[in-house]
Amino acid sequence: MDSQKFGGSFFEKARLFLDLKPELFKRWREGQGQGRGIKIAEGRQTGRLEIAGPDAFIQNITLNPKETFSVDLHFELPKDYRLRRGAFAEFDLVQVGAPGKPEAIVGGQRFVLDLTKLVLVKSSDQWRYRDDGSYPGQAWTSAGFDDSKWKLGKAEFGFGGNQVTTIDGAAEYGRPVTRYFRHTFDVADPSFYRNLLLRLKRSDGAVVYLNGKEVHRVNLPAGAVDARRLATREVTGLEKEVFFPVKIDPGNLTREKNVMAVEIHQNSLRSDRMTFDLELSPNRADTGFAPDLAFAGPPDGALFQEHETVPVELEALATDGKIRSVSLYVDGKLAGSAEQPPYRFTWTAGAKGLHRLRAEAVDTSQSRTTSLRSVTVVEVVPPVVSLIQPSEGTEAKAKGTISISARASDRNTKVKRVEFWVREADFFMSKSRLVSTASTAPYRAQIKDLKPGQYMVWAVAVNDRGASSQSMPVHVKIK
Repeated sequence: MDSQKFGGSFFEKARLFLDLKPELFKRWREGQGQGRGIKIAEGRQTGRLEIAGPDAFIQNITLNPKETFSVDLHFELPKDYRLRRGAFAEFDLVQVGAPGKPEAIVGGQRFVLDLTKLVLVKSSDQWRYRDDGSYPGQAWTSAGFDDSKWKLGKAEFGFGGNQVTTIDGAAEYGRPVTRYFRHTFDVADPSFYRNLLLRLKRSDGAVVYLNGKEVHRVNLPAGAVDARRLATREVTGLEKEVFFPVKIDPGNLTREKNVMAVEIHQNSLRSDRMTFDLELSPNRADTGFAPDLAFAGPPDGALFQEHETVPVELEALATDGKIRSVSLYVDGKLAGSAEQPPYRFTWTAGAKGLHRLRAEAVDTSQSRTTSLRSVTVVEVVPPVVSLIQPSEGTEAKAKGTISISARASDRNTKVKRVEFWVREADFFMSKSRLVSTASTAPYRAQIKDLKPGQYMVWAVAVNDRGASSQSMPVHVKIK
């Protein structure tokens, strides 16, 4: 066990218990209860052993072939433990012994305790939710409310992004304005917690309740809000991706069952993005957070030509303060710095090859965050091409005509031609066939006389310096 990062011996300030399943505990007792640095926990459940020091072990527990058991570790901190930054405790639980090899290590697991904060509700936790847009009633925020018929899912919730649980947006009919979420958790002793911090990720507006009491509201007017109330503003850019910290009175916690309830409101019936996640953590040693920073452009891995002007745009957000400066470094050299948004910079592309961009944001408390991106400088940047027609899954009759069109552009030179290609999708070794070429925009053509079957169709754009790129293919069916 390593307790140095905890600030001394863990066992001087806390207690550690090992819970054996009844059958394992029975076998250990039958083996004369041998071990070191352990004792049976008095007044505790059967099978619980207290670990009294580092390098503790128990032995003489016989396992049969293919037999498996689980054991649990429990940690208890005293009420007066000191909050410290960077306080961690590490424990290794190791299983030793095999037939004929009593010292062989056969399994184990490392446990790392982050004692800089405790967690009551973790991000990515499971929540009950209601997403039909209807109001669940006035009691929905209380601990006694029955949410057993609500859907169950794991955060992050939403649509239009990288959510874990996708909520049906029903875009063709207009999305519901409001969704409702509930999560219950237990607290053994509310007085154990000295501070309480809520971290909320949301778009667009939200009201947060703890045990029926409103503890936070954002992007919604004061007073009662119903299921039809639109958020007062649309959340855009980096603000959609970050957790905002909110201090809460720990006196709002109750013994045993507690409930977090959150309602998320959209700014529009046609919103294309919704997101929700939450963390609730007490006894934080540090309530400050580094700023958030992200590249808005160029895309990672983007291509540029020598001496081309590269536009760089950054987004920076200090969720608990203000941004002091944002700086851009290219290949380790400062390319520019700004104190006010928009954070936009330009860089003249250097020699051919990979170049690394590093951005740094500093807030008024001197906390720093970096973000990395790379671009590649090449001799000739290929054109950009996308297929407009036909759409994916288009069906047509044999000997009929299929219209095909593409959009192509080149930011440094000219598009010389756009080629349209076809290949039978049913046969892996089938050959690609050039069916038409267009040299001027709009780039259009027709495909005729295809036999019944499945086909892939795509476009290739070629510029006047010979560089080319291919569109994503689409599948068509000839009947």
